[in-house]
Amino acid sequence: MIDNSGDIKIVNSKGDISSELWGKLYQTVSLIKSLEPWKIFSEVDLAEIFLPEKDEPYYCSVLGMFHGNIGLCIYEGHNGLINFSSYINSSDFPDYIAESRRNCLSCVFVDASHIAERDSSIIEKLNYNFSDEGIPLFRNHKAGFAPWYFSKGDAEIAAAVTEEFARAYTELAACGALAEMDRGERICTRYDKETESWINELLSPVEKIEVITESCIITDEILIRRLSKKPNNGVSLEFDLPYIPITVENGMTEKRPFYPRIATLCDAATLESIERYFVDIRENQKDTVLGMIVKYIEENGRPDEIFVRDAEILGIIVNLCKEIDVSVHLTNSLRAVDYFMQEIIIMMNRGEYDG
Repeated sequence: MIDNSGDIKIVNSKGDISSELWGKLYQTVSLIKSLEPWKIFSEVDLAEIFLPEKDEPYYCSVLGMFHGNIGLCIYEGHNGLINFSSYINSSDFPDYIAESRRNCLSCVFVDASHIAERDSSIIEKLNYNFSDEGIPLFRNHKAGFAPWYFSKGDAEIAAAVTEEFARAYTELAACGALAEMDRGERICTRYDKETESWINELLSPVEKIEVITESCIITDEILIRRLSKKPNNGVSLEFDLPYIPITVENGMTEKRPFYPRIATLCDAATLESIERYFVDIRENQKDTVLGMIVKYIEENGRPDEIFVRDAEILGIIVNLCKEIDVSVHLTNSLRAVDYFMQEIIIMMNRGEYDG
């Protein structure tokens, strides 16, 4: 919205974004667009940016070298690096898996058809004119939710990170360092308080970050004994908690639309969906996962094995499965789950699925 003073304010629970901050952000990303870093950096190459007074670095991933829109994504700290690594290494997953689990800020350059009225009002007030194919679009990506408009905090982070990325990139390009880059090397820039200056370096690639999750320890000995006595039924199961890539309006305090999540248990051999359950957005993931697995074993016996592709789900069930002698495997491919999800997505798009 635009208030009576003429200032631009995007009102949300995290504060207003001033026209000054918007102006800084649009100017910086326009400079980055003119630098064309996607001609040197691919999506897997990173810029590591240490901002003053921040405990962890931010990581910039450059988009557009090979396909898709040109732009930048910003990941925060070690958890952001894990999310980036998971996203980059999810090429074997269906598209809906990777996109629905991203946690980052993005700026991509798009055509006018992708610009919402809220974005247009900001650009018009700032008197900026962008080409039809190069309009900056800023979005916050949060796992389980639709991409959303920036909060004040998002805009402040994005402005600071993109400013230092542009500065470091320009300085390294001027001295010829970027021309000598090997694939995967990363820019690292940090502020040295002693010299009161920024230091730029080229460092080796970031190694693949493995997600480390704590195992869920089951202390209910009576439950374990009861499940252990269930006969083996010879079945191979697939289990997943995917988000369905169809947005649902959020009726709670946060108005951001979300992706519904469905707990899915399938027979790996027959591709049959055995059980499915829509998970409430506020529901505890551990309770959902363990509840469905335990219910299946109580009613059908112990399966031979369970396949999952989410390291967090693996961490939740691995201890239980070990105690009751059921093999569990982490894999990229869940054919039965993906077949079921394809059907669900088609039916929901048609308004035919009622659970």
